[in-house]
Amino acid sequence: MSHNKINRRSALTSALGIGLGVGLTALGNAEETAEEPKKKKPRRARKPESTVWKYVPIDPEPAAQKAYEYYKEHGCMFGLVKAAILAYADAVESVDPDQAEACRQFPFGVFKYGRTGYGGQESLCGAINGAGFFMSLFIESPADLYPLQKKLTDFYKETPLPTFIPETDIAPNFAKSASNSILCKDSVGAWLALSDAPEHKQLRSERCKRLTSSVLVYTIQLLNEFFAQEEE
Repeated sequence: MSHNKINRRSALTSALGIGLGVGLTALGNAEETAEEPKKKKPRRARKPESTVWKYVPIDPEPAAQKAYEYYKEHGCMFGLVKAAILAYADAVESVDPDQAEACRQFPFGVFKYGRTGYGGQESLCGAINGAGFFMSLFIESPADLYPLQKKLTDFYKETPLPTFIPETDIAPNFAKSASNSILCKDSVGAWLALSDAPEHKQLRSERCKRLTSSVLVYTIQLLNEFFAQEEE
């Protein structure tokens, strides 16, 4: 074999080795790069937005009169919530007119399901149901909300109701009863049991109208007191 052929073979082998080495090195680097996880920029934690409305003091008596009037449309839950939210709209008008207008556009008809208990089943009183909803619009923490709702249900069960007297009093010295329950059936039954007189039974609807307003008055009083203490 000639010397030139040996040199050419050596050169070819050397070049092949160098090329293979470079290729393997590049492949290794690519694998290392692929295996290295991409570093993600840490996301900045977002401050959770409040899920409640800002409360402003409400005058309970005008609101209660409205609840008495709205009752005839769809019953206790509807009457209480509509009167409460519209009273809030009037109270918040000077602070946040957009919020006030949004309140007035509220689809109040959804609360018709609370008439005569849940869906007419004489279960949870719609006034209590509606009051719980209204409180929840302003109080975010269950630790604050539940004790207020407990005060409301205790009031409902233990206090001879109704206490509200409408502007036009068609039945002075209205009969009152303590329900010892928050169920519609028990509450109405306790009141009906006061008398067998036909005149008494005919005032059942009037009793529920006044009861709705009585519950709203106490609900607003609880909220006014709670937020007054929060500001101290």
